[in-house]
Amino acid sequence: LPHAELPAVMDAAVPRFALTIGNNEYAHFGQLANCLQDARMMTKELQQLNFNVATRLDYSKADMEVAVDTFLASLPASSPCVALFHFSGHGLEIDGENFLVPIDADGAGSKDEIKMKCISVQHILRTIRSKFGGSVLVILLLDCCRENPFLSTKFKGCFAKLDLASHLMRIFVAHATAPGKLAAAFHPKCPNLSPFTYALVDCLKSRTIATQDIEAGFMRAVRGLVEDVTEGQQCPFHDSNLRESFRFQHS
Repeated sequence: LPHAELPAVMDAAVPRFALTIGNNEYAHFGQLANCLQDARMMTKELQQLNFNVATRLDYSKADMEVAVDTFLASLPASSPCVALFHFSGHGLEIDGENFLVPIDADGAGSKDEIKMKCISVQHILRTIRSKFGGSVLVILLLDCCRENPFLSTKFKGCFAKLDLASHLMRIFVAHATAPGKLAAAFHPKCPNLSPFTYALVDCLKSRTIATQDIEAGFMRAVRGLVEDVTEGQQCPFHDSNLRESFRFQHS
C-alpha cells in the first residue's frame, strides 16, 4: 500500500502511539534511581492524552529490540499517525551515532562491539522511514544524556545532534540537555523523577501548556521548568523538521 501524507494539522482524529522504556537496574555499572518512575509517569499522562502506550521496564538488548519491533508493527501501515518514543536510562554517542543502553550491556570490547550491545536511535529512525515513508510523525523524548556508563574516554556520555535534514519523514526530537552536555538523573527539587521527565509530565498535565504547539510553546515551557528546577545547570535541547502543527491537547 502507498504511504499516506501527514495532514498540515495533526488533530485529535490522527491515531497516537507511544513506547516508553525505563532502565534502572544496570548489571555492569551504576544503577539509576528514577527511570522506572519516569516511564510510569509518562505512561499515565500520555494515556490521558489518547496515546496507546506500551511501557517496558528494565529491558535487556534483546528485549528492547523486540519492544521496538512490536511497537512499529502496531503502527498503521497506510494512514497517518503519531509515534512517540520516550526513553529514560543510560545513553551515549559513538562516532556521531546515538545509542540507548540496555541493562545487560557492558563496556568490554571495541567501539563496534559496544555498538552491538546497545540500541541505535538512528537505526530506529531508518527502520521507520523504510516501513512507513512520510506517513508517521515521530516524536523522540530522550532522557538519557547522563555520565558515560562505560567510563572510557573513547565514548561520549551524551548525545550528538541528529541530522534531520537527511530524513524524508517528520521528526521532533527533544534531549534532556544540550548536545555535548550532561544531564542529571536526580535533583532534590524533583526527587522521584529526572528533571527532564518531571518537566515533561508537569507540562503534559497543564491544559494551558499542552494545547500549545510542541515547538512554539510546549518545549519552551519544558525548557524553562528544567532550568528553574536545576537552577540553570541543565537546559533541554530540541530539534525538528516538522512542517505540521502538533499539540498534545486540543482546545
